[in-house]
Amino acid sequence: MAPMASRFVAAEPPASPRHLEDALDAWLASVMPSLDVARRRAVARRLGWQGRRVPTLQEAGDEVGLTRERIRQLQLKTLGRLRRSKSPPFRELFDRAVLSLTIDGSPVTPNVRLAEAGLTRDILPVSGVRLLWELLGQAGSFDGYMRQLEPTLIQAADLSRRARALTRSVGVASIEWLSDELGHAVPPATVRQVLSYEPWPRFLDSVWFYDPTAPQGRVRLANIATKLAAACGPLEFRDVEDALDRQRRLGRLPRVPPIPVLKSYFAAHPDFVVTGDGRLTSSTELSPEAVLGATELILMQILQAAPDGFLDRAGFLREARAHGIDPNTFSVYTSYSVILDNPVVDVWVIRGQHVSPAVIAAQPKTRRPRTGSELWTEAGTLVVRRQLPEHYSVVVSVPRSFARFLAGRTFEAVDQSGRPVGNIVFNDEGTSWGYSRFLLQEQSNAGDTLEAEFHLVKGGTTLTLYRAGARG
Repeated sequence: MAPMASRFVAAEPPASPRHLEDALDAWLASVMPSLDVARRRAVARRLGWQGRRVPTLQEAGDEVGLTRERIRQLQLKTLGRLRRSKSPPFRELFDRAVLSLTIDGSPVTPNVRLAEAGLTRDILPVSGVRLLWELLGQAGSFDGYMRQLEPTLIQAADLSRRARALTRSVGVASIEWLSDELGHAVPPATVRQVLSYEPWPRFLDSVWFYDPTAPQGRVRLANIATKLAAACGPLEFRDVEDALDRQRRLGRLPRVPPIPVLKSYFAAHPDFVVTGDGRLTSSTELSPEAVLGATELILMQILQAAPDGFLDRAGFLREARAHGIDPNTFSVYTSYSVILDNPVVDVWVIRGQHVSPAVIAAQPKTRRPRTGSELWTEAGTLVVRRQLPEHYSVVVSVPRSFARFLAGRTFEAVDQSGRPVGNIVFNDEGTSWGYSRFLLQEQSNAGDTLEAEFHLVKGGTTLTLYRAGARG
């Protein structure tokens, strides 16, 4: 069904209105002649007779410069006069609306049926239609219609709830994503139709939609973009996509929309701007101190102060410790923070700062002594051992020959007693993390050896800590 206009356009209803909104406005004008058009519209919206959503008292009052209490008083006074009204003007239009409510094999709610019949310009809230039927003495027929629709309404409500949850978990969603979430039990065309009846979705095109009413701070896409805008300045969308994909690979974001959709979403979002050269920035000036936590702020400032704009891991950790950040916290933030980027192995920059590979290559390199091993067991498991240095990192990489068995996988970890100690996650390059919980539990020290035995078929791993000097 094509989306319908939702603007209130007529200053005064026409002599012979075609739509219920105009007939309802005429009825309100007849019982409340002292109200001007703006205040009458505010009351009509509170009654569910204008627009797709019933505004709060505060929202309705803000539209016309009245307090919420004054709007409440006007609403109650208007309802009282409507109930005492003998007959509304243009009664024949209301009679046609009542007759339109019949079950004919097309189970849609009364507000949708009125819109599809051309009796309303927009899909009015169900509560507004229920009030109208009550005032016309037809509440019984309305409630009977709704009872017959109850199974369908439950399914539609569940679909809408899950669609809304999907937009909150990412920021923007698609019909195909939602169909996947539903196990393809509902065809995409049906999903699109049900959502077109809802007041909250805003479609970017025929497929992608978001929820503009989502509370601030509850949408991951917007939260991540706020951090990026505050710490990194205007960013190319490939950098934004990379930051989001990092969150996806770490399990903190279920999906990543394609770049054209990201551009459309942020262009429509009031808190962001897509610049003429195609970069993302904030619509207001953001202070890193106000947006970032204390640890991320320190890490950002360390990289900003680096002479070449980047640091290797050892230098970065050394500076972080000098600022009071312990090695475990450092490892967690370098694994998860979206404002940090790791463009090449062992090099860190602020996201969006593209350091020349030639500059990186010119830096003196220190070869690290190998302090670990990998081996296959007779049972077909893979054992990875790493000795913990003085300031150990909980990020463990394996050689390419072993990485192909582990890359992109997540292993549920247990200690030797079988107690769960989190998950070990491998990225596509064979770098893993998730050991912190176990190492903290065991109160590990420098020189201890961490052993992880990966059960490739079962998908789990057993972690063991060998104390320095003990046999491992």
